[in-house]
This record gives sequence, structure tokens and C-alpha cells, in this order.
Amino acid sequence: MAKRLITIITATLALLSTGQALAALLVNSNGTVTDTSTGLMWDKCSWGQANDSTCSGTASPHDWPAAFGVAATASGLNWKGYSDWRLPSIVELFSLVKPGGVPTIDTTAFPNTPSLVFWSASAYALNSSDAWLVNFNFGNFGFDSKLIAGQIRLVREGQYFGAFGLFPAGVSGATANSATLSATSAVAATGRWLVVPRNATPPSAAQVIASGASYAATTGTVSIAAAGTGGMTAKTPVTFTMNGLIAGTAYDLYVVAQDFNFQTTSNVVGPIQFSTLAISTSSIVIDPSTPTKLYAALDRSGVYASPDSGASWTTITTAGLTNLNVRALVIQNSNTLFAATYDGGVFKGTLSTGNWTWAACGTGLGAARLRTLTLDASGNLYAGGETSVFKGSSACTPGWTAINTGLPQ
Repeated sequence: MAKRLITIITATLALLSTGQALAALLVNSNGTVTDTSTGLMWDKCSWGQANDSTCSGTASPHDWPAAFGVAATASGLNWKGYSDWRLPSIVELFSLVKPGGVPTIDTTAFPNTPSLVFWSASAYALNSSDAWLVNFNFGNFGFDSKLIAGQIRLVREGQYFGAFGLFPAGVSGATANSATLSATSAVAATGRWLVVPRNATPPSAAQVIASGASYAATTGTVSIAAAGTGGMTAKTPVTFTMNGLIAGTAYDLYVVAQDFNFQTTSNVVGPIQFSTLAISTSSIVIDPSTPTKLYAALDRSGVYASPDSGASWTTITTAGLTNLNVRALVIQNSNTLFAATYDGGVFKGTLSTGNWTWAACGTGLGAARLRTLTLDASGNLYAGGETSVFKGSSACTPGWTAINTGLPQ
């Protein structure tokens, strides 16, 4: 028996908890079995058995390389009416385990199944000479040498679970140069994403995992807009920030995850289409002490600074400016800015040791849709909105008051 076949109880329970085990099975008249929850179609009989109602005869064991040849042979023969047979991934194969009997499988759907080890298509990442398999005598999974003799059950079609399901919730929080991806993995994994121009050639899972390197090499003129990676806790939503994007540009996003246990990949998700915001400059101010230093308010993108009269720009809204709908900007001195937002009040920015920090300035504005902001010599701030004019202080206390007497109501 496989000398290194191991029982991994905690991992087994983790996979069972993903809801992929104990599938809902439908036996078809052509000698196949359909998992109605994923659409995966299985060969009812182990390879080598007769294609009859009881799967009579003896199954034929093969080593791992030969098992792939079996799948190719079955496809070439249009086995049971189909030409796309393949070896199942470890999670797909393990989904057939049904505890409580021997063999540990639904024997109504899969009669005469040997109580032996069956090959998956998943290689063992930590040793290139090993691959993952499932033992239907004990109902566990493990890895062993690719040269041992294992049984084969082919699969086709349906939703592919290379290792697990990956479920992106979409892209949100797009600015002119960034966006946020939210996603959930069924198991602990490393999430990997790749952003390319809209309608570019779709990358494979391997190209996404390579952080775009092989994708760029095989697509020639297609440039990669962004790529990255990050850890994913099982069943816990996670966010990835995609930076360095171009304003007003349409993109396609592709996502893959690689599980920690098997180092196999999830289904490739994409293209997820999104666009960055176009630059809409609502206000520009000049540093009174350094005329070459400019500050620009960008609607929905915050505040940017240029040290060289606009030759280059960088954001200065990384800390505290919780509303990026900046419609007006005034400068009090080289270290103090005020930003009026469309529906989030006024913020005060302070430069200290080379970094800008922002904080809400005063109360009383509510969700006023501000459009203008000015500062007088006495330190009074005046903010104009769609329905009111407000007065406040550069000290940001005691707060803002409406000054509408005589104005049309």
C-alpha cells in the first residue's frame, strides 16, 4: 500500500466544511453520474470495468503519468459520448467520499468501486515526484509517489474546483488610479490577481499565478496594468488594492487563488470589468512660499501635490481624508490646506515631517453638497453649497453656521 498515504483529519474536515463533499448525484442512462450541485459529470465505473449497470469486472490500476494517458484515450474514443474526459482534481475526487461504509463512496451511484487509492490530477507541490490521491477504503486523502499503481475515475464538464471555490464580490472604491477587489476563498489560500486593458487576451491560471510575467511574454503587445498577491483566510472576505492604474481607463481583472494545502489552483475568475475615474480637477492652489508647488483637488480622487509646476503629481490623501469628493481647496500657508467635499464636510490637512494628515474640520455641515471654499485674512472660512452658505473657522471650532439671510430660499 502507499507507504506515505497519510490521514490529515483537520484538512479533511476543512474540505468537508466547504460544502463540496457528499455531492447530490444523478445516475444517467449512458453510464455516467452527474453531480447536480456543480455540474461535474463522472464515469460511473472505475476505469477498466465493464460499462454495465453493475460495473462488473476488475478495475485497471495505472501509475500517475499513465493515468493522464487514460483520460486522453477515453476522450479520443468519445467514451460514453464525450471527448473531454480528464482526471479530477484532489478536491473534486474527495467530494465523492461518503463516510460510513466500505468503500467510502455512494455505491448506488458508483457500484463495485474498489476499496483502494484513486489518482487525482493534483501534483504535490513540495515534492515533484509525488501526487495527491484519495483512499476509498478509509475515506481519507494523501500523497504518494507518482509511480505507484492507483485506480482511475474520470470526470468531465461542470464547475472546476482545482482546489476550491473562489468567489469575488466585485470591484469597488475606484479612483483615478486605484480600485479595490473583494473576494472570498473556500479554503486558506494565496490570492493572485492580474489587471489588463479591456478586451485583452485572457490569461491562464498559470499566467495569473506568475504575477503576469508569462502572460506578458505570450501576449506580445498587451501590457499589464497591475498584478499582485495576498493571503486569504478560509471563508473570510478579503480586499486587495490595485494601484498604479490610469485615470479614465477600462480594465479587465482576472483572479486565481492557490491553496495552502495542495498548492493547486482555484477556478480562474474573470474578466471582471471595471473602470477608473476620469480626472476632474475642481480647484488648484499655489504654495505662497514656493510658487512651483501646486495642489489640485480632484473630484472623487482627493488631493494631489506637484513639486514641479505640474510636471509630476502624487496623492497626499492617504491618511484621514475619508471623503474623496473634493470640490474646493484653499491654502492657509505651506503647511495647512482646507478641502471642501461634495457631501462629507470640510477637512483640514496638516503637513508635518514631510507627510500630510487630514482631519474633519468643524461640525454643522451635515451632508451639505459643497462646491466652493475661501479663507479670509482673519482665518474665517466660507463654504458654499447647493442650498446654503456656511461660515466656519480655520481653527475648526466651534463649528459651522449657515449665513443665508437675504439669499433666495
